[in-house]
Amino acid sequence: MYKDLLETLPAAIELPRPLLGAIHRTPSLHRLLFGGHQGLDELPPLTDLLGGVIALSDGTRARVLLPLSGQAAEFALVRDGEHVIVDCYGTDSVPELWVRHHRVRLGELLHACHKAALDTAQRMGQGTLSAALLQLALRVEALSVRPLRTAIRHVDCTGGSLESPGAQAPLAFGFSAHISRPLMARPSGRDFADVHALLFEGELWTFAGDHRVTLMRGPIMLAAQRMAAAMRLLLEAWQVDRNMSARLRSGSFAIDVRLTAGLADVELVAEDGRRIAMRKLSVPQAVLPVLRLCTDLLRKLVAIDRNQMRNLRVVSLRHEVRALRRMVRARERRDGFENHDPERLRMAGTPSEASSTTSTPRPLVGRLRYVQRWSTEVEGLDASGIYLCGERLILCTAKLTAALSRDSGEVLWSQPTERAQTLVVGRALLTVGHDGDLRLVDLRDGQEHASSHLPGRFSGTLTALFGGGGELPPTAILSDGHRYLWCVDLRTGELRYRYRCRGASGIQLRRAGRVLLVTCGDGTVDALDVASGEVVWRYCADERFCLPPAVVGHVAIAPSGE
Repeated sequence: MYKDLLETLPAAIELPRPLLGAIHRTPSLHRLLFGGHQGLDELPPLTDLLGGVIALSDGTRARVLLPLSGQAAEFALVRDGEHVIVDCYGTDSVPELWVRHHRVRLGELLHACHKAALDTAQRMGQGTLSAALLQLALRVEALSVRPLRTAIRHVDCTGGSLESPGAQAPLAFGFSAHISRPLMARPSGRDFADVHALLFEGELWTFAGDHRVTLMRGPIMLAAQRMAAAMRLLLEAWQVDRNMSARLRSGSFAIDVRLTAGLADVELVAEDGRRIAMRKLSVPQAVLPVLRLCTDLLRKLVAIDRNQMRNLRVVSLRHEVRALRRMVRARERRDGFENHDPERLRMAGTPSEASSTTSTPRPLVGRLRYVQRWSTEVEGLDASGIYLCGERLILCTAKLTAALSRDSGEVLWSQPTERAQTLVVGRALLTVGHDGDLRLVDLRDGQEHASSHLPGRFSGTLTALFGGGGELPPTAILSDGHRYLWCVDLRTGELRYRYRCRGASGIQLRRAGRVLLVTCGDGTVDALDVASGEVVWRYCADERFCLPPAVVGHVAIAPSGE
């Protein structure tokens, strides 16, 4: 019926600004929806509110969400028998509740909407829009409240720590929740942002010794989100080895976090004003219980309502929890090991050894003089896109890739560049598209001789390192600067291996013969075999290695810190 109504009255959908604002001046409807609570001045658009109430009345829908145009907030109307439960909340990253579980009789809401439509139509005077609104008001008046086709069902569940974990776990959380089952499956192919689904009722508690202390009753997911945000601030300060202090609140619940000399103090303020303080915790002891709480809440929600797997709010919180876990693991790892068979790698030598055997060149005598041989103009040329490869200059721009003679400036070959990153590695020109398509072009004639596909998407800037030479096959080591290394065979274009870095910041590389040293912002320095990608040794420390290592002879020097 709701769909038919909108199809028969298309003029009532796009209303002028005076009509959209007329509902703001309806005190009776405002008092009915807010019920004396300190709410907002704005109400949903009149047409949206009428359509939602009609759908609730005829039983076709059990819940409608009505966003506001003036600020980041929305109304949720949930049918409960002869009543409607009204919620009003913000839709930003930290939702604020203005109205929570306000019960309104459905008949009163229908009557108030009908009166608001009549009053608005009368103020508009004669016209097409006024006539359409009057017809809509008459249909609302003729409606009768019908039972729901499917009733809302709720599931009670518990999770986390139900009993005190003892002295070995200084911080632990548990909860009980009252989550509604879905009324119907959502159409596939559409993800959605549903804040209201995260406002389920529950009880959140922690343990002070053997005693369970209730922290909050109500929408406990909001408290879990605030604790996760506090843990993000704590981990970011921990990563750069600085002190911090933060206080975050959700309703009557609050969390205080302080980091001093690498140790964390966590203080929880319960809804009754009681304070539970944990002092001198390690950062993992403070962070991991909060992440377990968020994970358990999300698992319970998704297990009861599978539609929430496509809720963008749920997906975002899940990704945040996973990112925080990676940050903890990056500093916690102590799985370093040594290479017990170094002779195979030592046979390849290092660049410093190779350079020490060459004769020292004679110093230049006299003054350098520069004479221009030739010049050319290339649109969009940048210094980072110029490569000197023997007798050729390779120019790479966003629209063109060309090879010029070094001596005369003659264009030897050129080809268009189609939304790809171009790199010169060894004797090959390598282009990688944003979708992972890879092409290898011969520098001598510009002809493509191999192509393949790399897994993943490449939106950032790629860097390349030549991984061949001597007895090693010619390969290119590609890095996205964040998490992955790819080794590509420059003869066939095929992927030889992919290495996933475990840190939380940019990848830094240094090659020494057959050994590739990798740091990525955590407390480890990994040494990879360039040919196979095997980790031959790993060094672990409490510091963070964010800079590329240096190599002097057979010694690797890894500076720590920023």
